[in-house]
This record gives sequence, C-alpha cells and structure tokens, in this order.
Amino acid sequence: MRRRSKVGRNDPCPCGSGKKLKKCDDAPPPRVWEAPLHRRALQAPECRQVVSKLRQALGFFRLTPNPVSDLARMIRELEWLADNLDSISDVPRYDRAFPLIEQASRIAFALESLQPVSGAEAKVRWLRKRIDRLTTQTEQAQDYLFEIEVAGRLARAELELAFREPDIVVSLPQTGDVLLPCKRPRTPAGFADKLHEAVSQVRRAGGGPAVTIVSIEAMLQPLGGASPAPVGDSYLARETLRGAVELARDEIALGQKSAINRHLAAEGIVGLFIWALGAAKIMRPSSYASEWMGMSIPRDDERSARIAHAIANALHRGVPSLEEQSVVVSALR
Repeated sequence: MRRRSKVGRNDPCPCGSGKKLKKCDDAPPPRVWEAPLHRRALQAPECRQVVSKLRQALGFFRLTPNPVSDLARMIRELEWLADNLDSISDVPRYDRAFPLIEQASRIAFALESLQPVSGAEAKVRWLRKRIDRLTTQTEQAQDYLFEIEVAGRLARAELELAFREPDIVVSLPQTGDVLLPCKRPRTPAGFADKLHEAVSQVRRAGGGPAVTIVSIEAMLQPLGGASPAPVGDSYLARETLRGAVELARDEIALGQKSAINRHLAAEGIVGLFIWALGAAKIMRPSSYASEWMGMSIPRDDERSARIAHAIANALHRGVPSLEEQSVVVSALR
C-alpha cells in the first residue's frame, strides 16, 4: 500500500509554475459538490443474498449464463464461499472468491435498476456475451458495466432517460434533455483524450447541454497492469480505504486541471462529473469493501452549475439500495 502526502493550498502547484496552489491561475475549478458513499463491508455470510439478487436480475432479462462462462463460475464460487465460510480448507480459492462479492452486487444492482428503462432490454440482450465476460475484468466489459451503472443510478433517482448518442440522454424538469457521454480512461495520459472524445460525441448528437461522466476507477486500480495503483488491494480498516480513494481522486483531478479547464470551455459542455470507486480487502473485520465518491465540476455560470448539480445529486440519490449501505451527503459549497 502506497503512502502519499496531500497537496495543500500553500504547497507548490504541481503544474510547475512555481506558485502556491492557491495563487496559481491554472488551478482547477472549485469543487462545488462532493458526496461520498460509505458502504459497510460486505461479509461472506451475505453471499447468498447477493447471488439471489443477481439471479433475479438476470431472470428479468431472460438471461441464463452459459455454464462455462465467467459469470456462471462467479455464481458457483460465491455459493461455495457461503457453504464453506465456517471452515475454509482451500485458502487460494477463498482469496479468489472473496472479491467477487463486490463485483456480483454491482452487476445485480445495475441490471435490476435498468428494468424500468425504455430500451434497456434490447441493450442488455444485444450485449449478452459481454455480461458473461464481466468478471474477467476486461476493459471493454468494465466500460459496459460503468455505463449501465450510471443509467441504473439515474433510473433509481426517478429520472426519465434513454440509451442513445452520446451514451445516455436524461430529461431534467425545467431543463429538458441533457446529454451524458460516459468515459473511463485507463491512464492519466488518456484522460484528456477521453474528454476530447466526449466533446466529439456531443457535437455528433447535435450539441449540449452535456455533462461528461468520467470514471477514474481504472486509474485508481489498474486491472492486470504492471504499474502500481494509487489505491491498494488491502487495508487494515474501511476508513483507511476511504482516505486512499479520496486522496487519489483529488490528486488525479488536480493533475488533470488543464484538460478539465479545456473541456469545460468546449461548446455544449456544462459540467464534468468524476466518478471515483475503489475496492479492497479489509482486515478488521475480514471483509471486502468499496468506497464510491463523486466530484462535480461545472462551467462557471449559473445555468451550467444548476444542470451539473442536478446530475450529481441524481447520481447520489440513485446509489444502490442494498442493506449494506448508508449515505452521508455533504453540503453544497
């Protein structure tokens, strides 16, 4: 696990200008909305509940996992974990199965939330093979999971939405349609490229207003990569994991401030929402937990701020409703 110091307002700005962060003209836009999700660590005895939710969600879309698929294997591993909780004889298998609780709950939540969304069944069935590959942690499959998670949260927040160009279109009261390109950069170097892609998608869709949703999960915890991740794979307590996710999110946002400022100046873009999620094994108690945090950065005008706030708050209201979770909302500032 890596330890790093947080950049303070009186520290030199990482942009290299030599100025203090608080006096640097290139400083990132102010954070106007921030809301962490505290999820109680999922315990192994809850495996059966997670598997049940996943089976029900798959059944709604009439999806039966191929017996040799990764999704079917994931379900079998979680059932084995529940049956063997009291006496773990196969430790390597236990270590492989334990993190799957989190992955299974995310898939179940996303599919369950999409049930009332118009056009969701066609989208899910069209991507049926990708659902079977979600637990391989492949980048393409994770991109798909991110998109349906965003849509699922908006649906839970009771907003009208549809899957169409750029990725998702949501209707806000008194505002109308807002375009939501969803991007998931793999590396810091690809962050600006993904924002550029979002602008191009918005133009092809006829223009904004648009709020770009950017997941930095792959940057916090690279999948199968050789480079060290800023968020580790195990922590003594859940609070330590939360601190690691928050620190890594803030440093990524600070390091990408130039790209963010350029993006907010693009035609049609009214805001950017950074979706940060990190998951890890917790030592005390023995469990697997995740921390989700959102950061909304709007363009500097009242209308843009209003739209960006509405999207951010909807994403927060639509957090998973599993019993393992509780929500703490921080004030707007």
